[in-house]
Amino acid sequence: MKKLFVAAGVLLAFTCCQQQPSASSAADTTVTVNQQPASQPVHDTVAASAAAIPPEKLASAGKGIGKINLGSNADELDKLLGKPDFSDAAMGKAWLTWYSKRMDEHNNRNELNIYTTYADSTMRARVVKQIRVTSPFYLTTDSLQVYNDLARIQQVYPEISFEGKYKEKGGRTILLYDATSQGIAFEVAEAGEQRICTSMIVHEPGKKVTDIYITLHPELKK
Repeated sequence: MKKLFVAAGVLLAFTCCQQQPSASSAADTTVTVNQQPASQPVHDTVAASAAAIPPEKLASAGKGIGKINLGSNADELDKLLGKPDFSDAAMGKAWLTWYSKRMDEHNNRNELNIYTTYADSTMRARVVKQIRVTSPFYLTTDSLQVYNDLARIQQVYPEISFEGKYKEKGGRTILLYDATSQGIAFEVAEAGEQRICTSMIVHEPGKKVTDIYITLHPELKK
């Protein structure tokens, strides 16, 4: 199952892009976040940070992003987001993709990818199994977001592991890192000496992101 999806995406914000203008301005707005000093323990203010982040902006490791949760009914996605711009489906499994209508401050078109499959062997219901966003609109409880550098991510998730890399059509190398036990992964672009986050992926805790992600980027190599 393979279709290339342009690298750049977004979740609840895409509701705006499709049929809900009230959310549109939020989806395409840059989010400015004050990062914690390196000397301050990263998790000291997690509870306070999570409470301060509106639900539609929260990327929760192992749970969901915005109002889309892992395990939620895939049939509800059209109501929340409108019809996907692209769909790559086979054997009851599908990658659904939505693109933002506006470019972000880095001139990138944001992208949302949702992987769905049957909930069980009865094949009666399809559920969300993985969510990928490339918009800085979304924040984790530790205020991580797209465009943070890898060092910042490793500060929050010191156990994060390298899972592979691939090259985009334009030649840029993308690295994939996964905090498997927490259920969150990050795509990171090589930009000279910098390593900049280009997407966040929420998946089931304890299962490698690549169990599903490899179907989105089969060219991924360790």
